[in-house]
Amino acid sequence: MWLFYTLFIWLFVSINALEKKIYEQKLSSVDAEIISFASSSLTKYFRSEDHIHATHIIHIKTAVDLEISRQIFTVHFQVSSTDSDIKYECPVSVYDDPIGHIRALVRSIMCISLEQDPQNPQLIGGNIQRNANKIPYPLLYGAKIPVEHISIEEVNDYDTYLFNSFQRLHQKLYLNDKEKEKRFQIFKDNLNRIEELNEKEEGTAIYGITHLSDLNEEEFTQYYLNERLSLSKHISKAPTSVKDPLKVSPEAFDWRNHSAVTDVKNQGQCGSCWAFSVTGNIEGVWKVKKGDLIPLSEQELVDCDKVDEGCNGGFMTDAYGQIINMSGLMTEADYKYEGKQHNQCLLDKTKIKVNIDGYLNITSDENEMAEWLANNAPISIGLNANMMQFYFRGIAHPHRTFCNPQGLNHGVLLVGYGVEVKKSKSIPYWIIKNSWGPHWGEKGYYRLYRGDGTCGVNLMCSSAIVN
Repeated sequence: MWLFYTLFIWLFVSINALEKKIYEQKLSSVDAEIISFASSSLTKYFRSEDHIHATHIIHIKTAVDLEISRQIFTVHFQVSSTDSDIKYECPVSVYDDPIGHIRALVRSIMCISLEQDPQNPQLIGGNIQRNANKIPYPLLYGAKIPVEHISIEEVNDYDTYLFNSFQRLHQKLYLNDKEKEKRFQIFKDNLNRIEELNEKEEGTAIYGITHLSDLNEEEFTQYYLNERLSLSKHISKAPTSVKDPLKVSPEAFDWRNHSAVTDVKNQGQCGSCWAFSVTGNIEGVWKVKKGDLIPLSEQELVDCDKVDEGCNGGFMTDAYGQIINMSGLMTEADYKYEGKQHNQCLLDKTKIKVNIDGYLNITSDENEMAEWLANNAPISIGLNANMMQFYFRGIAHPHRTFCNPQGLNHGVLLVGYGVEVKKSKSIPYWIIKNSWGPHWGEKGYYRLYRGDGTCGVNLMCSSAIVN
């Protein structure tokens, strides 16, 4: 028997050693400058995100165009964050012209989150044994090499690969080839938008391919946003605070650390963000006042609110009054969310668990907002969410031309704030709970610059009153 175990262990070690040797041979056959260029380009993509770094090369694909003596390498990196368990696959496609000694990106880097990968939650592609071993490869960092333009055919090949990965990761199924081609064209247009957002971002935010990347702007607005908010009479016209956002007290606060925030929810393709914003606020206020954190029903508001318009949008301030008229809210478990509006209200008043006594509008001064939040509860807010379609992580600080503060179109929940230090610079930010599921953004959350009214974050702030 001992001979059998000895033979088994020897065979297992030999296979691993052989696999590693083959893998290293494959890597050593690739020009080190290409890998250096790809990895340094990836570092630029994540720029000031110190928490993120490439940990493994998953695999390397090559293609050769003999007619013009050009070789294309696509280096697939696994990228991890040290401050969370989020992982990304970042294929960096580089072309090599040995005659002209050119190193260039086929397209700006586009990363895809591995959070929803149904086939392999750790790595994509490559040999299964190699993925299991996770053999690291030391990334080389060389001198900066100028980037040149290349042909549209090569860009299309890369875009096709990204679209195929996008479909698999997010389990996208289209009705027919015509619809698939339409989505591919929208996807390619969105890749150009993502490039522009990354180039012009003034904060530390990173934008990439999300589950919303096959929707055009009109569809994204129709299915996920709430343009009615921009028409609200409750939008503040107050000027931006001139106070230093770094001098707020306390310096940082997060209601998630005080068990006053429920799990991230998903509104689906229904413009019911206003309902999620309101229930999130009431859940927090009730926890602070009564001691119990109770997930509340958004579906009750979608079906039974007679003033707002369900999946077609609504106002948070109107919803408070409707909740009072309905005598309160049922729990999420008793009136489950279905992402659509029913023809009739299914409210059962015998199952109402939470009620409110009124609501109040909160100051637009961001320092006073932070102090109110820390002393009271999470705040229901409206903001301009145009930048959120492709958000990955980091502190978003878009220029006002991309994110008009008056163009409010999304209801969310302000749960905290803080300060991040990047290269000796302090960056104040808000912590915002979104309603697009935990696989979007920073596990369902969004960080936005605090202090200059970015995206109108301070113009529509309210809270329920619970006595």
